Amino acid sequence: MTLLRRSFGLRAIAVFEVFKGSIALFGFLWVAFGYDNVPSLMERLVRYAHINPEGRVASFFLNHVAQFNPMMLAGVVLAYITLRYAEAYGLWRERHWAEWLAAVSATIYIPLEILEIIKHPSWREVAALVVNVIIVVFLACVLWRTRSRIQRTVA
Repeated sequence: MTLLRRSFGLRAIAVFEVFKGSIALFGFLWVAFGYDNVPSLMERLVRYAHINPEGRVASFFLNHVAQFNPMMLAGVVLAYITLRYAEAYGLWRERHWAEWLAAVSATIYIPLEILEIIKHPSWREVAALVVNVIIVVFLACVLWRTRSRIQRTVA
């Protein structure tokens, strides 16, 4: 894998992380400035994201997240936003810690996506899984090459 392809791939993932963090930030600000309440925002999120209203993901947002204490939810959302932006920064700057963070955070979603495909198969679920697996494989290759390079310099 050439350095240019690695940099492009890491930066593409970084842009995706900024996008996810920005969506969360937009939702947080939307509620914080009183344009909506949390349950209503969760309903909109499920509808606009075309999440199966009968599925586990929708149930999580509508039945659990919507009932959170607003201060606790704000803390969780701000932590998520901070994590996404920190990961994006680290990937853009090609930091090794960010490669690990991105690999772990992307891998966590794979079993959930597989379960969702089993319960409610759709092309969106399959596409999300395929994209996530591509990201994980790419990051695994980056981490493997970094490990090999570190071992060569130590030896």
